[in-house]
Amino acid sequence: MNGENKGVIIELLHTKTTPLPNNLISDQTFMKLSNPLFSGSKEFKEWVDLFISIDHLLVESGLETALKSIMIQEQEIERGQPFDTGEQIRFQRKVSESLRVNVARGLSKKSFKAFSIALADSHVLQAFCGYHRPWVKKIPSKSKLHELSKLIPSDIVSKMIDLLSVYLSSEVGSEFDFSAVFGDSTCIELDIHHPIDWVLLKDAVISIMKSVKTIRRHVLKHRIGPPEGFMKQMNKISMAISMSKSVRRQESKKQRKNLFRELKSLLRICEAHGNRYLKVLQRDRSKSDLSEKQAEQISGRLVTVLEQVDMIIHQAHERIIGERQIHNKDKILSLHESHAKVYKRGKAGADVEFGLQLFIAENREGIIVNWDLHDKSPKHDSKFVKPCLEHLDKIGLKPDLFSGDRGFWSNRNSAYLNMKAVTNHIFPKGNPSLRNQTESEEFKVSANRRSQTEARIGILKNNFLGGQLNTKGFKQQKSQVGWAILTHNLWVVAKRLGVEEDPPLAIAA
Repeated sequence: MNGENKGVIIELLHTKTTPLPNNLISDQTFMKLSNPLFSGSKEFKEWVDLFISIDHLLVESGLETALKSIMIQEQEIERGQPFDTGEQIRFQRKVSESLRVNVARGLSKKSFKAFSIALADSHVLQAFCGYHRPWVKKIPSKSKLHELSKLIPSDIVSKMIDLLSVYLSSEVGSEFDFSAVFGDSTCIELDIHHPIDWVLLKDAVISIMKSVKTIRRHVLKHRIGPPEGFMKQMNKISMAISMSKSVRRQESKKQRKNLFRELKSLLRICEAHGNRYLKVLQRDRSKSDLSEKQAEQISGRLVTVLEQVDMIIHQAHERIIGERQIHNKDKILSLHESHAKVYKRGKAGADVEFGLQLFIAENREGIIVNWDLHDKSPKHDSKFVKPCLEHLDKIGLKPDLFSGDRGFWSNRNSAYLNMKAVTNHIFPKGNPSLRNQTESEEFKVSANRRSQTEARIGILKNNFLGGQLNTKGFKQQKSQVGWAILTHNLWVVAKRLGVEEDPPLAIAA
């Protein structure tokens, strides 16, 4: 966007989109002139051009239209009846709003609160997300943005990623090459404490007492000392445990064991109070000002912790008192993220990681064509190859080459790739095999390109996921990763294709 004192013209490119599916209703079209855009810095112009290019891509690829159609079908099946006209138009607008808000927030790299403020202040973001339209009364709050982030299920987000890849392989032509796939896996860390045994007991006391305080605040009370007193006592014991670990004395180990016993006794007292208050909440909820959903939320949080008290006490007792090891698969790493797993890869700065296993496969231009977020015990990288190629074959992408590090090597994968007539450029484990492969110039080129997949993982994790998954529960975490990958792919395509000279900012209906 060049020149001074130029306005950003917002126009509908409905004539350039694919025909509307039969289950969609055509929405209102109009044009609007935004506030004047004065000559800005090069970085700002690139920022605006990025949104323009992504907007063109969403419209011209039919991705936004396809999403509306899929969501309408899903909702009609769930409801058991079709929408009426007005209701369907409102739902279509909400789906479009959800798509654009989630993409824009991913590109902005902001929290819900920060993005809500930026959205209210930016004409570019408002135009891209559709908040310039007459029926929009106010910019959404952080709570509304959080609600929109959960509107579209993760499996449908995955379909959008597939549809974008199929569109790029068939429509854009030679700009993108899907004949080769480069795979790698990593650990996505969760937003949890470092899982020290006595810290789990400390977290349990805090969680139980906070729930008790919430229940008491809503006029449901039972005989108990001040909840803050239990939390203060727990903090005192925790500080003493921390200090005992830093002092190298013969009696320090014995002191830590005695402090652990005190912490365990305190947790048992809090557990009993938590169970009593849970019964009071379930019995007398109607006497309070809590709604049924609010009571369910408090009860669910309390039950989640109370059900794990025996297990975390046993785990801590085995490791602190008995000084015995516990297998990783049997460890509780977090009270609220029970699906978190231990990953020991021996990497610099991350010898041990706690989170979920993520596999990605990209093409030569860096578009992620397949991904899998694994919430079970870490599995060997070689087990991702066959599902990846089967998925790509299912959506019509048939790569001729697969490349990965030696973690993906297995005789079974080698036989499978040979059967599918896919060139095997996975690093072999044996030295003789590796020497034979490195004599091939084509293998050297693939190996050099495969090393860039490490950087792709870094870009996805740090730029689009913020370094860790800050959502709660595997369902929402999978959705967060799906949105990050879709946003990443749109960003890669937009940066590669660019925009025309002095383009309008296009907004779809």
